[in-house]
Amino acid sequence: MKTLILSLILSLVAFGQDVTNTIYWASQPEAVQVLNTLPDSKKPQKAEELAKEGYRIDVPIMVWGWDAFKVMKVRKDYGYTWVPSALMPNISIAPGITMFGSTPYDPNSPPSGSIKVSTDAKDYPTIAKPDEIKVDTTPVGPQSIGNLYLTTPGDTLPADSVVSEPRGKFVKRVKAGPFGSWAYWEKL
Repeated sequence: MKTLILSLILSLVAFGQDVTNTIYWASQPEAVQVLNTLPDSKKPQKAEELAKEGYRIDVPIMVWGWDAFKVMKVRKDYGYTWVPSALMPNISIAPGITMFGSTPYDPNSPPSGSIKVSTDAKDYPTIAKPDEIKVDTTPVGPQSIGNLYLTTPGDTLPADSVVSEPRGKFVKRVKAGPFGSWAYWEKL
């Protein structure tokens, strides 16, 4: 019996680990993780709100509560390398199919804001709360409107970065739209 258990453990280590719901949800930003604890009736509204804020929402997993591994496995088996997140246009032609007058699915060119399809746990690193970043020159540009500020040229900090500077504390927001993604800073 001990030999069987040891061989099972070694096989998991040798071949890597598949994504589980726990691993999947731990890899999501804190704001998105809330969806995993909400009652089903409140998930659609909160998911829409988060998607409008620029978060990637995977509707079958995050809103409908489907198993992360099973969803990703089926997508992978059908040839998907990416899928649209909530509020993005649906894929009109499945991978490997061509149809006159329509754009074929391109597995090598995921649009900005899409969701990577993977069953490998390594593709789902745990998200730690972002530390406040100290910078010499601020990536926060001039005020745009209200508590929103423009980015400066060369700003490469990731979404949800928190920066402190003389004007206050700011969090970077990144939004995806039909013409690509854009970034701005929100004063906290």
